[in-house]
Amino acid sequence: MNLDELFNQNNRSHGYGHEHHYEKRYNYPSHHSDNQHGYLKQQLINKLQLNPKLKMLLMVAAILILVVVVATIIILYPILMKLIGYVGENGIQGLINVVWSGSK
Repeated sequence: MNLDELFNQNNRSHGYGHEHHYEKRYNYPSHHSDNQHGYLKQQLINKLQLNPKLKMLLMVAAILILVVVVATIIILYPILMKLIGYVGENGIQGLINVVWSGSK
């Protein structure tokens, strides 16, 4: 490859030039230029509208995730309140000392 080809951006000398011309000539979709995110989202919406079992499965999964998150918050709430109370009494330095020395 000489300097003229480099500055003209001639793709014949590069390894990817052949595939690029093939995609252009035969209207083959390229992963570089084709943005299919909107198309995939529309396909998912169509599948949800046409398949009530899939819609029900996603609703049950969303409710299950919500229940797990709420249960985790309820379980961790007393521990968090004890931690806040301890930091209120002893300060952050007291908490660091307890964590650093470990449980005795």
